[in-house]
Amino acid sequence: DLSSNKITNLPSDFWSLGSLKVLNLSFNEISENLPSNIGNFGLLESLDISFNNFSGNIPEGISSLTSLQVLNLQHNGFQSSIPPRILNCKSIVSMDFSRNQLHGSLPEGFAAAFPKLESLNIAGNQIQGRGSDFSGMVSVTFLNISRNLFRGSVVDIFRGPLEVIDLSHNQYILK
Repeated sequence: DLSSNKITNLPSDFWSLGSLKVLNLSFNEISENLPSNIGNFGLLESLDISFNNFSGNIPEGISSLTSLQVLNLQHNGFQSSIPPRILNCKSIVSMDFSRNQLHGSLPEGFAAAFPKLESLNIAGNQIQGRGSDFSGMVSVTFLNISRNLFRGSVVDIFRGPLEVIDLSHNQYILK
């Protein structure tokens, strides 16, 4: 846990600590691209780099983190789409991409790819899609997709065990 330390950058050899299971770098001042060798953390179960200034793309290397259960990238400056290979991380229970500058659509098969996913927050981006993009989510209890560019009907979203849902500031209709 290196959270809240005013860290501005990380040494290159930091990414070789392959036996880590939990990494918390939240609430620092890191302003660099997340390196592609993040995949070196093959045993990582929880990654929290929220509230920093990471920018650029979310690296494809993140798809190597197949033991990942918690992924928190919120409140950074990521400017890409969500990488399709994230679908390899089937153990994820909680995923937060909110308050970045993500764009494009969710990767095809996104909803069905995460059978254990309980919490999804992608609020405050520029992500496009339809309600049907979420129809395969069977375990999600918390869903926040507010402040994006989703449109169409919301009917397909209301399946499964949802307890909290925020669809505000999109382009949905009820039908």
